[in-house]
Amino acid sequence: MKIKFISAIVIALALMVSSVVAQSDKMMSDDKMMKKDKMMGHDKMMSHDKMMKKDKMMGHDKMMKKDKMMGHDKMMAPYGSAEDIDYAKDLWKKMEAKGLNSTPANLYVGGPPHGKVREVIEGTIDGKRVIVKRNYGGKGVSLASVMKNRDMYIKAITVMAKRDKGYDSDNADWFWVKYKPNGEIMMNPKKMFLAGKVAKGSPIGCIACH
Repeated sequence: MKIKFISAIVIALALMVSSVVAQSDKMMSDDKMMKKDKMMGHDKMMSHDKMMKKDKMMGHDKMMKKDKMMGHDKMMAPYGSAEDIDYAKDLWKKMEAKGLNSTPANLYVGGPPHGKVREVIEGTIDGKRVIVKRNYGGKGVSLASVMKNRDMYIKAITVMAKRDKGYDSDNADWFWVKYKPNGEIMMNPKKMFLAGKVAKGSPIGCIACH
């Protein structure tokens, strides 16, 4: 009887120890899982943060490069400066005083980049040669229609004006400007005023064409 009783106690103790060990193992496994999940979550957050920072930096770099390039274009462009604009405004006033914006000339048919119908008049301002080209276009434009109503079809006035020697020795010291019919200086798609050494160095544009 004693042996059976002791055996039962030993078996019970063994079962208890086994249960405790099993629970302990489960708790350790759960802890490991929680730590693993926590680490993975942390890594994901870190990875997400890194990606966010990288995207932000890349976006910032792109904006910086774009701003730098735009600023570089404005700094390097040989036209559209404050001095060019002031000169162009003063030139318009002198053209008005000389009648170069209103005196009729012989109309002729042209094409891009100027008007379909044009007229050219020459004069002098401050002792220097000025060439004024009035460009006409729009629906129904023709020699006859423009002759009847110039104001209706006038689109732009492009001017070549001689400057002092040395202004632009590469291109015979010409100053170039494109006006609206009311005398405002026109701009290109980059919002740069078309006055000065317009499109110098470009294979197309005022200087390349003339």
